[in-house]
Parts: sequence; C-alpha cells; structure tokens
Amino acid sequence: MGGAGLFGGGGYGGMYGGPAQQYAQLENMAKEAGLHVDTVAAGAFQMQEVFTGYRQSSDIASKRRVREAINAALSSLPDWPQPLMF
Repeated sequence: MGGAGLFGGGGYGGMYGGPAQQYAQLENMAKEAGLHVDTVAAGAFQMQEVFTGYRQSSDIASKRRVREAINAALSSLPDWPQPLMF
C-alpha cells in the first residue's frame, strides 16, 4: 500500500489520471485559449462584416458564393476544445 500518493505516480490518482493530471490539462487548455484570443476575435469580426454585407447585397449569385464559402469555412473548423479525458 506504499503508493506515491494522490498527486504522485502511484495510488488511485496515478492509475486513473487523477486531479493533478486534470488540473494540468485544464491549465494547458487555458494557456492555449489565451494564445488564440486575438485570432478568434479577428475571425468573429470578419464573420460579422461578411454577414452584414451578405444581408445588404441584392446580387443572388454573390449571396450564394458567400453562403457556400461560409458553410465550407464552418464545416472545416476543428472540434475545439478537445473533450477532457476524466
């Protein structure tokens, strides 16, 4: 029964991932999200500009191209953040 404890390599904590591993995973996700905040804000601004232009446009072919481009861009986005492994 001489495991390294909950936050060490032994015991139940090491066997199932444990709170320390989950905390480190959450910490890494927060750090990665912080690195991409400006990219997400710029993308949101661009999507809003496209949507505004789309609504004001009377050209049906242009609207179709914009709709297809937006659908392609949205369908190619990765599932982020990845699900946590608890």
